[in-house]
Amino acid sequence: MKEKMREFQKLADESKVDFFLECRYEGEYDRHPNMVLTVWDREEGREFCQSDAWDMLDGLLDQATEWIHKLNLDSFKF
Repeated sequence: MKEKMREFQKLADESKVDFFLECRYEGEYDRHPNMVLTVWDREEGREFCQSDAWDMLDGLLDQATEWIHKLNLDSFKF
């Protein structure tokens, strides 16, 4: 798991973007969290989301969901 996060952080550093993945529970009885991915461009100072970014991160989202549940966190930053 640590290696996967290191690889992902290296990708983020090389691409000059920050990735934020949040797990949000909308309701009191909502057992299935909503995964919210924010991609922030450090150079432009703006938020963006492109289909390429989602395609590239598809496998990571599945893994991140598992990590969040295992660690019992509401959010964390890559």
